[in-house]
Amino acid sequence: MKAFQYLIFLLLFSQLMTVTVWAKDNDSNELIIELIEMRNTIYNQEYNNYSKIIDYSINIFNQKPNSAEAFNTVILLDKLELNDIIIKKYKDLKDKYFSSLDDLNSNIPEKLIILFLMFRGIENNSNSDIDSLINFFNEKLVNISNNCPNKNYMALSYIFLFYHPQKSLEYMIEFKNKFNNSPMLPMVDLNFIVSTYQKTPETCINEIIAWQKSFGNIASPFGWKLEIEGYSAIASCYFILKNIEKTKEYLKKVINEVPEYYEDDSDAKLLLMNNVKIK
Repeated sequence: MKAFQYLIFLLLFSQLMTVTVWAKDNDSNELIIELIEMRNTIYNQEYNNYSKIIDYSINIFNQKPNSAEAFNTVILLDKLELNDIIIKKYKDLKDKYFSSLDDLNSNIPEKLIILFLMFRGIENNSNSDIDSLINFFNEKLVNISNNCPNKNYMALSYIFLFYHPQKSLEYMIEFKNKFNNSPMLPMVDLNFIVSTYQKTPETCINEIIAWQKSFGNIASPFGWKLEIEGYSAIASCYFILKNIEKTKEYLKKVINEVPEYYEDDSDAKLLLMNNVKIK
């Protein structure tokens, strides 16, 4: 079975939306540097270094499970190509921790990674196994989200649950109700807006603008504010509306403020470079 493609972000122009973190101490800054390095490892296709991403993920989930860094790390895990290096890493983790998967007092980071890689199809399950795999993934994560003695791991487990192909919105609502002070809330809220209003782009734009008023002035340590995330989302909405000029306008807002926001080969930059017509 191919890796699941139920992306946490539905935005058309997102490459890794985004390596945004809210850090106020030296330890966090070190984690941010590592996060950027891991992001670059994926986009530069440095396959031999992929095992470091698993190691980093375990580290950040151990140190700061309820954090924006952890939120973005989940996205990194979704971007991983499931090559031989990752398969070996997965097998090593599974051999050590799978038998104690229901023990919620130990090694939660490793268990979350095992579950997510299983969900992504690392074991090449047949199509007939997909439903049972999704149910297994959901059952184990719901157990963590409801019963883990560490509330921070409860919060983190929801970020993985957002990938559920049918229950994503349901889990976002639960997260917003349970963890309204979480550092992950701003990006969860934006994803909730985009997911809820994906079929009504005009409403989505208005909701994103309201979101920007609440969270837009939060600064990331990279020098840009969260309003940039809103501009990227609005660009996606205008693209769905086939309004190419407004799409370009908001893409330019992003790139003018943060030139490195999009990868050079991203749809966003290609759209600005070419005379694209939307049919």
